[in-house]
Amino acid sequence: MTIQLKTTAVLMCLLGIVGFGLFYKLGAVPLADPDEPRYAESGREMIELGSYMVPYFNYEPRINKPVLYYWSICASYMVLGVSEFSARLPSALAALAVIIAAFFFMNRFCGLAAAALSCLIMGSSPLFFVPGRLSMPDMVLGLFMVLSLFSFYLGWQEQNQSRKKRWYIVFYFFQVVAAWIKGPVGILIPLVVAALSLWRARDLQELKNMRLWRSLLLVLVLSLPWYAYIYFFVNQSAMAAMSTKETVGRIFGSSGHAFDPLYFYFIVIMPGLLPWTFLLPWALYKRFRMLEPSRLRTFLEVWFVFVFTFFTLCAIKKPQYVVMLSCVFAAWFATVVTDTLRVSSCRRDIGLIASLFVFLTVSIVGASRGFTWLSKNQPDLIVGGMGMGLTLIVPALAALWLSARGHARSALVALSLVTLLSLVPAVSYGTAWVEKQRSIKAFLQENEAVIAQATEIYAGVKIFNGLPFYLRRQVVMDTEEDLLVQKLQGPERCLVFTSDKRYNHNRELFAPYLTAAKYGKVLLSNFAAKGVAP
Repeated sequence: MTIQLKTTAVLMCLLGIVGFGLFYKLGAVPLADPDEPRYAESGREMIELGSYMVPYFNYEPRINKPVLYYWSICASYMVLGVSEFSARLPSALAALAVIIAAFFFMNRFCGLAAAALSCLIMGSSPLFFVPGRLSMPDMVLGLFMVLSLFSFYLGWQEQNQSRKKRWYIVFYFFQVVAAWIKGPVGILIPLVVAALSLWRARDLQELKNMRLWRSLLLVLVLSLPWYAYIYFFVNQSAMAAMSTKETVGRIFGSSGHAFDPLYFYFIVIMPGLLPWTFLLPWALYKRFRMLEPSRLRTFLEVWFVFVFTFFTLCAIKKPQYVVMLSCVFAAWFATVVTDTLRVSSCRRDIGLIASLFVFLTVSIVGASRGFTWLSKNQPDLIVGGMGMGLTLIVPALAALWLSARGHARSALVALSLVTLLSLVPAVSYGTAWVEKQRSIKAFLQENEAVIAQATEIYAGVKIFNGLPFYLRRQVVMDTEEDLLVQKLQGPERCLVFTSDKRYNHNRELFAPYLTAAKYGKVLLSNFAAKGVAP
């Protein structure tokens, strides 16, 4: 088999394995409130209203983010129709594109084994496959920032000046695309990571080859057209408010939103990179005690540390913001593993065996305690909980057995593959939980007859953003109690969706209008009320 054919075969296998995890029941899970429906419904309304420069949500302009990601959802809808699957397809395809980019990048600098291992590690990490299955822009944004920084490194290492220039042009081009997805952060992160990498390598002279200031000016000019269009032709004050809230506010904080805790991303990264976080101490020991310095590893470390630090210091924090770190970590870990196996003379790595044993022990203890808790508090979730426990224990056992027999690389590959296959029970049982706890869809289906009779619909809390998507109509969102009661007392057939927490807080006002209550959601009406407490 030729090298090219072997490389293609390995890539196809990787895409099939990771793609299975990304696309398995992709459209079966309802849109999770509050974030997913905002993007899914905005794309639908843009098509319905013919407004392709101004996103709409709930039939009102939503210009807090640039338009490119919304276009990807619109394109998906036009080809496949409006559905949960179509809304999530751009993120899933972007995730596959990250796998392809990482494969070719790692294959060029580290070889086929490291490329395959990095893709398996990435694909089996929750921090990667969860955002890859959501109708949100972060995976698409992550794709173009990854492509931008891969292009930078390729240009940095290129000796031919003509090819070096082309790689740097691609580096800046992907920054423009990233800025059209989520604003200035798509420019800031690649530029700072590139500059810090050059500084760390004491190679700041490379900035001359990058033509930094001239290129940065061009990047800014190419990133501004949508903002200029909104400012001059739509709403100047809204554009100014968006810039303040979405850019400055998310970094430095805004009124009404306190700083999220600094330890937030430590809590995200530890489970987000499972099961590989249990092997991190072993990898760090090998990195600093055994291996020679590597420019690629240093570049990846600078990238990881800066992104982690930047978002840690930002006021508003969400797990999906650091999705690109799954790619960076996977590439770094793969370089450590392949270089360790190349230089090590010991067939059985005691550190690796000990790390896998700790992972197995923690998995067994966690599964046992989780089963006990579910049996007392959520007995209907016991089967799903047992499935989740087995998805941790089985891969740990397989990897421990292989590593004890001296097959370290096979142990890590098995850990990746079995973890990916464990997505089947995780997604299957997670679907029911999302449908009831994080989505409004099941509640709407159970009350479809009542909803069809309403002429006015109100949402008493912000989190029910799935209402416009599933009802295909405008909903008055987040209204005050006095207005809700006034509408319920009026002559129009009125429905109000609220949470059980808010209902209990205003029980005296809302009790006469109670129509249905389930899954932590309450439906009030002035024409079908039962008046029974939830």
